[in-house]
Amino acid sequence: MTYTPEQYAALLDKFGRGLPKALTDALLLATNEVKGEIEQRIFNKGISTDGSKIGSYSTTPMLVGAKSFPTKGDANKFFSGKGLEWRKVKGKNLAILDSGYAGLRRISGLRTDTVDMVFKGDLQRSVRRERDGKGFKLIIKGDDNVAKARGNEKHFGKGERGIFGAGKAEQQLAEDTYNEVISDYIKAIFK
Repeated sequence: MTYTPEQYAALLDKFGRGLPKALTDALLLATNEVKGEIEQRIFNKGISTDGSKIGSYSTTPMLVGAKSFPTKGDANKFFSGKGLEWRKVKGKNLAILDSGYAGLRRISGLRTDTVDMVFKGDLQRSVRRERDGKGFKLIIKGDDNVAKARGNEKHFGKGERGIFGAGKAEQQLAEDTYNEVISDYIKAIFK
């Protein structure tokens, strides 16, 4: 389409006035898309940033008490079983769970085929989008949840941000989403 100088000046003015909102919208949408992908990768698929499985749950026997389980019902189910072997540790009676942490998760109805960082759901709920200057960033809210995330990255040998960072595909998704929103904005102005 051909524009007169006045029409072109008006379009440039409109473009300039709307650009800050378009940039914010693009950043917001890109951040939301990446947040969804990261949550899906970690909490549903059990995949680290590099595309490998996060890890496997331990089957080494462990001591458990009622607070070891995500719910009181899960604890009751386990402790109502016969033939438990008990140990007294610091004045507390703890039962031996021969199947380890994997067994604890199995009793609680949680997946055991791969590490998915879900136990009570606190860590998953702590992943938030936060305003950061002119943009947005993803954070893990709460010192206890940050410690869980970093502890798991260290435990499974993934290094800092090896589980909770954005992988190459997620970084590309952010860039593509951002570019698409800005491209659509430009096309809408200069139709």
